[in-house]
Amino acid sequence: ENVAAIVRMISIFLLELFLALRFDNTIQWEYKYILIPGYIHQCIVLLSAIYMIYKVREDVARMVTVSYLEEKILPDFRMDDYNIHSNPTNQSELNDDNNDNDDGGHNDDGGHDDEEEVPMSTQPPQQRRYYNDLSEEEMELINKLYVVVNIDDDDDDDNDNNDH
Repeated sequence: ENVAAIVRMISIFLLELFLALRFDNTIQWEYKYILIPGYIHQCIVLLSAIYMIYKVREDVARMVTVSYLEEKILPDFRMDDYNIHSNPTNQSELNDDNNDNDDGGHNDDGGHDDEEEVPMSTQPPQQRRYYNDLSEEEMELINKLYVVVNIDDDDDDDNDNNDH
């Protein structure tokens, strides 16, 4: 961004300089050459606008409302799913390594190592988590992953009634 701003300033300065020299008949260049710094300036402005559009589209794609976050994302959100710890090994990798044995999936008492899965309908429902109740670390991670937008429905209703 800083480099683009410096190049834009230099190109405008050169454009003004070349035009002044041409108007004074100090140089006899054709205008297509004199205006090259102006073309450079316009190209940089255009590329900067395209870059900003790209960045805004990324941010819009990450936008979620607080209610959507609480209903869809937070029930399954676990800090352990993200590599944010300074520990170079993941805890789940350590657990997988400890469970690896070469007995063909059977434990010592003749049973199978795999735990019986409980159907989803019989599992106890998870307690709903709220955005404001997150720890500081969790909130920081959520804010890095998503752009959280709080939409107050009551304000929209009040504005609609005042317009009549």
